[in-house]
Amino acid sequence: IHREQYAKHLHPVSESFFLPPVPAHPRLQTARGNSALFSRCLRSELPKQPVLEIRTNFNLVGHDAHFELKGPGGWNYEIVLVIGQDARWIPKDKAYDHVFGYTSMLDHAGGDPNRNPYKNNGAFSVPPNEKKFIDYAFEGNWNNSVRVPVALGPVIVTRDEVEDPHDMLLRETETGRLVSVVHTGAVLFTFPEILEYLSAMMTLEAGDMLSSGSIGYDSYPTPETRLPDGAFYQGETDKLPPLKLNVADCRSFNERKDA
Repeated sequence: IHREQYAKHLHPVSESFFLPPVPAHPRLQTARGNSALFSRCLRSELPKQPVLEIRTNFNLVGHDAHFELKGPGGWNYEIVLVIGQDARWIPKDKAYDHVFGYTSMLDHAGGDPNRNPYKNNGAFSVPPNEKKFIDYAFEGNWNNSVRVPVALGPVIVTRDEVEDPHDMLLRETETGRLVSVVHTGAVLFTFPEILEYLSAMMTLEAGDMLSSGSIGYDSYPTPETRLPDGAFYQGETDKLPPLKLNVADCRSFNERKDA
């Protein structure tokens, strides 16, 4: 093989970047506030059934991506299940038979709050003391109709390498500072329960994804938080490689708002 023939096809690793491990797939369902802690922080009643939000393909970015922070919002590290075969009416005890593997996600609720129709006296806003859990779900779906990044990756670990996705410790850090430690067993609805619920309403296809939802509290950073230069978020667990998302604008939201 003559190296000069292929020189134009060679690129330095430093100039390469990760893509989501399931690229441009439009169906990523995430369970809204799938923990008692999250509901208590919102001062909301516990949901009686899974409350699902949809992430779209333009929300998805890969490991080590860069994001310009434009508004307040909370970050949350979640585990994502990837469907391996088309299925409908999945019983709980057969749920994992339809799973290809797992990857990591750094989810974010953000966007411009002044343009949110569900907040700040928008057209569909509900006073906090009158909100039901489903109202927060509508707000969450609005958040993800704007270009808020949802980092996925860096790889998919196959099902046989994760004995129980609900027996994992998740660590979330910001620029090396510990933000939270949660256990994936602390969910209101498990993956098998959500798959049984979801597959009764729609056919799941290979490549469809389902996240564990917010297990811990995801309102970090607060509007007053000033992130250091070179700030990044990272999710870690012993079953999956770390997932990192860089934050380009490190001023606090209040500083940006007043600028």
